[in-house]
Amino acid sequence: MQIDCYVNAWSMNMSPENREFVRVYRAANGTEAHLIKGMLEQHGMLVRIFGDGLSSGVGELPVDVMQVEIQVKRGYRKLARQLILEYESRGRESDVEDARWICPKCKEENPVAFDICWNCRESIGA
Repeated sequence: MQIDCYVNAWSMNMSPENREFVRVYRAANGTEAHLIKGMLEQHGMLVRIFGDGLSSGVGELPVDVMQVEIQVKRGYRKLARQLILEYESRGRESDVEDARWICPKCKEENPVAFDICWNCRESIGA
């Protein structure tokens, strides 16, 4: 995966509100993008996703066009990048690809990369 921290050239002609957002990640697919989006939103960030609807072009579009772009407000760029790097490193450190943890509150299974239960939002350390 690639982490980029710059404003796209085309965004210079956009409204002032849109220029406040910067790309922090290009996910391989929509599923990964939404997982990362949820993680960043749990830390209070406003997150935008672009390119999620391109999955219907599989086989017709180049792979780099198929990647889904994740943007956050400029002031959250460093924090977002740090969280994404931590997320990626947890995935690499896992011995078992499908490792899970059980929520102590609702007993739902969660991927090891999640710090907060997807179902009830209970913290892994609770």
